[in-house]
Amino acid sequence: MPNTEPSMNDMLLNALSIARQFCANPFDRDLSYPFEAALKDLTPSANLWSQSIVNVHDVENSGAVVEFFQYISSVIQLPNIPASLLAKIFHFIFEIAWYNPILRVYLEKKWRINYALSTCLVYNKSFSLNEQNLSLCLNLLHLFTYDIPVLWSNLMSSVMDYIVLRILDSDAENGSVMPSCLGILLNLCLNTPQALCYLNSQGKLNSLRRKFVSLLAADSMPTVICTLALVCYCFQDIRNKKLFVGKNLLEMFKCIVNVIVKSDSLLARFHAVDLLISLVKSSSNLLANGVFTNQSLSPICELLVTRSGQPETLSKILELFLHCCKADDVREFFCDALVNAGPADSKRLTTPIIAVVEMAMLAPDLSPCCPDLPCKSIRVLHYAISHLLENKLRISDYLSCEVVVQLVEDCLKTTLDTSHPLIFEKSERVYEGMRLAVMLSYDSTVRTDVLEIVHPALCSHIFQFQLSSNCCTLTSTSNASWSFIGVKIVFEVLTFLDNQSAFSKPHSLLYDDLLKDQRLLPFFVCGLISNDECLIANVLISQN
Repeated sequence: MPNTEPSMNDMLLNALSIARQFCANPFDRDLSYPFEAALKDLTPSANLWSQSIVNVHDVENSGAVVEFFQYISSVIQLPNIPASLLAKIFHFIFEIAWYNPILRVYLEKKWRINYALSTCLVYNKSFSLNEQNLSLCLNLLHLFTYDIPVLWSNLMSSVMDYIVLRILDSDAENGSVMPSCLGILLNLCLNTPQALCYLNSQGKLNSLRRKFVSLLAADSMPTVICTLALVCYCFQDIRNKKLFVGKNLLEMFKCIVNVIVKSDSLLARFHAVDLLISLVKSSSNLLANGVFTNQSLSPICELLVTRSGQPETLSKILELFLHCCKADDVREFFCDALVNAGPADSKRLTTPIIAVVEMAMLAPDLSPCCPDLPCKSIRVLHYAISHLLENKLRISDYLSCEVVVQLVEDCLKTTLDTSHPLIFEKSERVYEGMRLAVMLSYDSTVRTDVLEIVHPALCSHIFQFQLSSNCCTLTSTSNASWSFIGVKIVFEVLTFLDNQSAFSKPHSLLYDDLLKDQRLLPFFVCGLISNDECLIANVLISQN
């Protein structure tokens, strides 16, 4: 039988038509009911649609989607909007944005969704914001202020006044909106410089200090982690004298890891990861207290397996590893925990390091919500393999060398099209693939395979594409987002060829030929004036 159910596009066009009518006459209550029904029908399909979004062009290619988002942002700000309609709109936004950071950034940059939500919070409290809608509104503000700078205004100061009042008045145990209020306050303090200044000017910090101390004993994981982060950021005297010392530091570390591993709240986990990264950067006492062990870090590694269907969570855990691997004194602990962690599930043989490889094998345009996930995975894999080689361990004891070499080939054969919306991510994939090839070639057991895959013709093709297409070689003043990563690709190719010159004459001959190309001059200049230490080193080595 033919499928007679309406498609996503049909439901969208229906909802858009009703939204136009409602916005033309928002005080006609008879129009709110069909709008609610249309939103209810559209939301499940919109949720599935949002999970397929890879870049902002996927949104902007549909004029109907763009126009509908515009109406949604406008309706939220209307005075006296029916509470039942507002609830449907909040649910719609929640379903499309909760697990997709691309849509969140788009909605904020294009339609200032934070401003719309803040307007609703400040001016509609008495009419549309019943307890359920208030909770939804605060949850969305918590989500849309996370890792997104907010333009400071009188409206935002009113939001902060309301948030602080709720924090000071709410009971830590029973306040359902407490985690969101703390999260919003934390996000604003971290991303909007004027927010902390405003708190100081209003004399609110002393009252908050006392409240935060009591909130640290709450039962709610989101409440505790947001409070810990606020204390560490706003009250450095408490952080340095009480939290970052002795047993308290160890207990705080255990608390953070517990939230990362066990919390049901997406944002609580993200705040915990951010706090742990901050802790690693700012406290030298962590090593002295012996908090980094395979036993303490393995549960975090296992999330790479157990959260396989949550790309943004995986991306955040990889971000944690990348930040910690940049710190020389803790890199070994994280890499050792990653390569030695066993299967997280007795029914599956996948280990965390194998999960990293599987994520690295994805192409950017096949990574909805997080197109940078594959490249983050490759960078983590690079650290892990480097750790194995430095400790004179065989890669094949931990990973399938054939699979890793295949990964290198897939990366280097990525098709680059300067007009593609994911040209930056694809260029990064080529760069990370070449870095991985350089690393693998240090292992004599896989060098031959690497040389066979990364043959001179492929190296020349990658090199020539950059010399003919990269903006730094053109007279145009344009500076494409992928231009700099293209410069890094060029010198990574030269580094690989130079390293293999002693093992392969064809690679050696190509290296000599490429260095003679006069079009390299702009790349040398771009590399030397950059702030990238690794790139500068590669440029200087190529000149020796």
